[in-house]
Amino acid sequence: MSASAYAQRLVAVARGEHSSFAGFLETDDPLRRRIYRTYLVDLAVADPDDELGWNMPNNISSWAWSATFISWCVLAAGARNGEFDLSIRHARYIKNSIENADSETGVFRARRITEYAPKVGDLICGNRGGGTVTYDQARSLESYNSHGAIVIEFTIENGIRYALTVGGNESDSIRIKKVRLTANGYVKQRSPDPYICVIENLKEVDGSLDHDHLATHEEAVSATTLLAPSFRRHGTFVYDPIATIAEYGSAAHVAAAAKRAGMTHAWLRVHGRTAPTNATRSANQSLVNAFAAQNIACAAWGWCQGENPSAEASLALRETERLGLSDYVADIEPGHNNSEWSAGEIASFCNAIRRNLPGSFAVSGFALIDWHEPHLYAAALPYIDAFAPQVYWFNYPNTRMRNQFRRPDDTLYDLNSASAYADLCIDRWTAMMGNTPKPLILTGQAYWGEGDFDQRDAEDKLKEFLAGWSDFRRIAGLNWWHFGAGAGMSHSMREEIVANDLGSKPYG
Repeated sequence: MSASAYAQRLVAVARGEHSSFAGFLETDDPLRRRIYRTYLVDLAVADPDDELGWNMPNNISSWAWSATFISWCVLAAGARNGEFDLSIRHARYIKNSIENADSETGVFRARRITEYAPKVGDLICGNRGGGTVTYDQARSLESYNSHGAIVIEFTIENGIRYALTVGGNESDSIRIKKVRLTANGYVKQRSPDPYICVIENLKEVDGSLDHDHLATHEEAVSATTLLAPSFRRHGTFVYDPIATIAEYGSAAHVAAAAKRAGMTHAWLRVHGRTAPTNATRSANQSLVNAFAAQNIACAAWGWCQGENPSAEASLALRETERLGLSDYVADIEPGHNNSEWSAGEIASFCNAIRRNLPGSFAVSGFALIDWHEPHLYAAALPYIDAFAPQVYWFNYPNTRMRNQFRRPDDTLYDLNSASAYADLCIDRWTAMMGNTPKPLILTGQAYWGEGDFDQRDAEDKLKEFLAGWSDFRRIAGLNWWHFGAGAGMSHSMREEIVANDLGSKPYG
């Protein structure tokens, strides 16, 4: 049986943390900051009444943060407080998982290592520091030297089977380790520090175990039909309204060109880290008016840095209203341009937008979600109406992507294929959202100038995508970054788009 969507998200979160922080020690600023400013902060928001608390000493070496790491990964992948006993002690969630197993309830259930073979997304737990606690003893203990790690994959070396796990505070860092398995796939007992249990991850394996987050395909389709026109069918970003108007000659000419390309929506940049100039506001207003004359629906969008989520939400709402618009797209790309967010900050920002925005709300972000802090985007799920992954295909999928991911039917993605990369990104966003799906608006690449990817490359790849991809029912809309000015949407690209009549495609 393939791993559940939640198990895949948990593995993606664990791999992402390892990829970002392996090689750094707990005292190194990147990892230390991650533990204090992300793990502990997010857990405190999720479980503010935890009796052990999340206010840890500033001396990172004076306390063990491995259970904090596990708790955060489980939370970041989408589990709720109560499904898993979030704690700074492994013993607490092990005890809770044994209780779940005894009553055969809950989505995390402990299993004896002699009776259950671990799967991807499970946890392997054992003693630490010379401990000898058994499964039966762990049923009633809440404090002892212990450890847990997340199973991310399996391997065979020299005829011996291993589970590969990611754990925190392993030699003061985040590391991948091998757990030896028996011939039938069970964890092989060790000495010293014997293993205690495997925690079976049942979240989203069966919808009956996760009713609160269950959504049907029909509900997902209904969510698409409820989107504002500015989020549906074919459209474009406008990054620099002044430059775009200058390139086409007038706002009316911009709108006429969009209409000719079969566009039904346009997203106008209304703010960056600061408010726009009056000249930019004026240019945007002229575009709003010109697009309206062509029956093209407009939404506002803005770059969101994460420096002050409350102030940024206020800025977004103010500038959207100033143009007389109802719909807004937040461009959130953690790590890009020194942007930094926690899950709590994402939730706070999105909640503020949701409570005060009269129309539809989307978040635009990275394409291959597994490699870009998926827990942050998952934190936006309760508040947004759609996600807009930026599927900039360049020469993807590359070999690393092909080796890490498989299609849902277990076949390989083609290398260096724009249509295969679109499939890969949609598949991974779908897996991240799990049983709480939101419509996807795919942003395609109509620009060049990064690295050695030049205009000819961009034109060829856009043409390749249009010729090779047709799965429009999986998305609510397709738009482009971006509509002219500088290194964006050449005449050749526009003509290819016109020829493909994208406004008439059978979007979901």
